[in-house]
Amino acid sequence: MTTQSRHSVAKIIAVSALALAAFGTLQRTSQAGPPPQDMNVVNTPSVRVVNGPANAVFTQDAALGQTPFQAQVNALFEPGNNAAFAGIEVPAGKRLVIENVSVLAALNNGTALRYAAVVTLDQAGGSEAEHYLVMNPQGSVPGIADYFSANHALRAYAVGVVQVRAFRTDSVGFGQLNVTVTGSLVDAS
Repeated sequence: MTTQSRHSVAKIIAVSALALAAFGTLQRTSQAGPPPQDMNVVNTPSVRVVNGPANAVFTQDAALGQTPFQAQVNALFEPGNNAAFAGIEVPAGKRLVIENVSVLAALNNGTALRYAAVVTLDQAGGSEAEHYLVMNPQGSVPGIADYFSANHALRAYAVGVVQVRAFRTDSVGFGQLNVTVTGSLVDAS
């Protein structure tokens, strides 16, 4: 081994030793943290709740007066028409609290939905509110249909009729939307 090679090897060993020493120091200092300290809390307030018949706390079951509700309706696309409509009746004197809407649509191959919505009235004679549904493609069966679906958790209120409205990109052939609405009925007053 030449003198120059020995000096190079010695330099490499020296640099490696320095790097290892520096790394060990960094590792020890990064693991060390400030020592834990005791804390004292002073002036802690005391809380006392006293309830008797004169000042009772009234509670109510959150589901009291609610009746579970679910309904399914089919909105049909007729040949020559790009729109489909259907309605779900809300019983008289009741308000429907909608909690979920799910949809499955089957359309002619190559046809897509422009939009689908559930339309509600929150009070008799009130204005409509459209709740738009995001339809997701589910695949195609050649010669049969293209499929779309939606499933939305929402909070909407309806009296009278919950309307379903859907529009497709063309008016060729048949198609349909199966819409399921679930929630609960409460008194409309």
